[in-house]
Amino acid sequence: MMRGYRLSGFAALAALIAAGCGIQRNPLLVPNQPPEVELFAQRASPSTTGSFSYRLQWVGHDPDGRVDHFLYALGSPGSDNDAATWTSTAARERALSFPAGNARADRASTEAPEPSVFSVRAVDAAGAMSAPAQVAFFDGELAPRVEIVSPAPSTLMRRYVAPTFCVQWRGTAFDDDSSAERVVEYKYKLLSSTTDVSAITARLHPDSVRRYYAARNWPGWTSTRGRVTSAVLRNLTPEQEYVFVITCFDDEGNYDPLFSFDKNMLYLRVVYVTALPPRITLFNPFVHYVSGPSALDVNLEVPGGIPITFHWSAEASAGSRITGYRWALDLVTTPEDGDGDDEDGEHDDEAEGAGRWSRWSLTNTSAKVGPFAGGTIHKLYVEARANLGCEGGSEARALLVVRMSAVQAAYEKELLIVNDTRLYLDYIWPGTDCSHSANRPIGPWPSRAELDTFLFARGGVPWRCYPPVNGRSQLSPQGIFYGYPFDTLGTNFGISDLTVKLSTLARYRHVIWLVDARGALNFRNGTYGGDIYGPQTSMRYMNRPGGLNPLAAYVLQGGLVWLAGGGAATAATINFNKTSNDNAGPIPTLTLSNAAGELVPGRFVYDQAHWRSEFKQYTASVRFLRSLGRFDGRPGIYAGLPAEMQAKTPETDPLPPNRPPNPSNFYQTSFGFEFLSAPNEIVEDLDPGPHRDPHSTLDTLYVVKAGTLGQDQVNPVMTYYHGGRDNPPFLLTGFDLWSFRRSQCVQLVDFVLQQLWGIPPPTGPAVATPAKSRVPIGKLVRPADGPASAVVPGAARRD
Repeated sequence: MMRGYRLSGFAALAALIAAGCGIQRNPLLVPNQPPEVELFAQRASPSTTGSFSYRLQWVGHDPDGRVDHFLYALGSPGSDNDAATWTSTAARERALSFPAGNARADRASTEAPEPSVFSVRAVDAAGAMSAPAQVAFFDGELAPRVEIVSPAPSTLMRRYVAPTFCVQWRGTAFDDDSSAERVVEYKYKLLSSTTDVSAITARLHPDSVRRYYAARNWPGWTSTRGRVTSAVLRNLTPEQEYVFVITCFDDEGNYDPLFSFDKNMLYLRVVYVTALPPRITLFNPFVHYVSGPSALDVNLEVPGGIPITFHWSAEASAGSRITGYRWALDLVTTPEDGDGDDEDGEHDDEAEGAGRWSRWSLTNTSAKVGPFAGGTIHKLYVEARANLGCEGGSEARALLVVRMSAVQAAYEKELLIVNDTRLYLDYIWPGTDCSHSANRPIGPWPSRAELDTFLFARGGVPWRCYPPVNGRSQLSPQGIFYGYPFDTLGTNFGISDLTVKLSTLARYRHVIWLVDARGALNFRNGTYGGDIYGPQTSMRYMNRPGGLNPLAAYVLQGGLVWLAGGGAATAATINFNKTSNDNAGPIPTLTLSNAAGELVPGRFVYDQAHWRSEFKQYTASVRFLRSLGRFDGRPGIYAGLPAEMQAKTPETDPLPPNRPPNPSNFYQTSFGFEFLSAPNEIVEDLDPGPHRDPHSTLDTLYVVKAGTLGQDQVNPVMTYYHGGRDNPPFLLTGFDLWSFRRSQCVQLVDFVLQQLWGIPPPTGPAVATPAKSRVPIGKLVRPADGPASAVVPGAARRD
């Protein structure tokens, strides 16, 4: 029989063994992170000689690479890790035996037994080491263990607490005679500048606390029984620093000898209670706002004409706990008035939240408000309170005021195309004009200007900045959106706030949002001036923690959206990426999954696009094939889709003028794309009554095929949520609209705009001139020259 306990806070041992297998780190995403290690001790059956034997197992995990080897050592609690004698090993376990110890009765009464400590560290391929995982023994017996639960201990920071606050802990002990936990006593002490071991000394040398007090039988320490797992510390002096330390004892008198600031020691600074309000998090599909210590107000555009549900939660400061929430809409009294405080008094539940406070309750964490008329302003008040002690004490509150401006969907225009790409910008070298050969487009096609022309140009007019050929100006082709009633909006303006307002989106019935695959990875501030991993996209900015996503509000209001470009889904989710699963099969690449907590309710792609299992972003030579599943035999309107999105050839698409003679930059065979990499069936009950009427509401339109993805894998790359109980129809295309044969790009655009959205087809001559334009054409400007909210009607720059 073997008994033992785990010596870290990780998940199950088997799961960590699987996680410890090697993965490849992507240095472009994050710098090298140190590995982690977990140690597990099991006691073997006692030997006939009375010796103690243990099986020690450990497992390492590297969040961004692989564990190369381990180091272990046997020493004392106060050993210097750098000076210890470490043994290198690739093994994950070791047997450890101790001879039978002397009976405690034979010890001198003043003798403090000295423990032995086994330590193990993980080392990754780059040489980074984990913090050691440790287990202690007294005369061959496992020592008990105590860990502080709240406030969470940390070796990196001090905790700010009120003059009265609560500490909570948990302890475990090993018993030879049963599997029960047998912690019988806890002892704790608050160290200050005047204690025998000062707080400063404890911070510099944690084991000095054990060495001094254990040898003197813990003088001045407070003792509690083993069933007590919390304490209220009172009357601490504000602006002073302390160290709280705790140990535990088993029924053999052994104590926990491992003293550290990541386990059983807290570095504290006491502040006045007024500085410790809870932090409130407010969220719904289009807002995720976390209140700071002073910024407790938020201005928000909300969709008019529909009910809106807000959810909230709060995090209490160290040493306190949340005891309730309340909310109100458009208070007729001031927020500080006490209406609603009396939980036992009279209260009209039907009027809850309407001009007065609701009841205080821990379950009062959401409210449905509205619908509001467009143009009106309303205020939502959310308050959280926290108790600054385990069993009572003073109280702290935080108030969040949400000022809501209701935006009614006007739908006065048909289509807005948001160019949220981060493609290369054209440059003009000093001393040259724009038509000089030194200023020809370089790098992969298209540059930002070339994309504008491909998508939006009216055609039949001289290219700007292109030199004439044989004395004749070169004429631009029509853009693939030419002839449709569209406006364009760029987002790369060199400003910090990249939010596209709901009041802008709500003017249009339809919105196309384009994000390229490379631009989706950009992470810098919008003011950054570089190209490579430069300013982030608006899609990424709006879907950051604490961000506002008006596009989600637009969808809830009834707007129709098409995300495309090869990076839109990635940009909307990458802020929540966990690099540990980026190397999951079938290919080592960026992965965003439900299982890892990245693709979950509240995220734009999960809620609106209904990509809810797992998707990846990848660049490879692949094929994009129409695949309709159950509709293959009767495609209906889907018959308007190209059978395959094929790479360009010189026969189908001539090389653009003014391009350097490097055809591979234009005739590309490798594409950036994002695709579903796990089953993602969406079935909804569409019967509003009591009967079930299940329907599949997410159709696959295209799949991606390549040997690297697995020949038998079905990897949807374009899907259409055709509307159900969640939101209006929503289209997501995981590839771009410009890297393929122009005729097929036109066919795809015509299918979406005409078949799915019912926009009339363009009419008029094959090539338009400015005087005979089929749609109103706005002033031709570089989008980067306009303000952040500028909308450019019709065509964009350069035609």
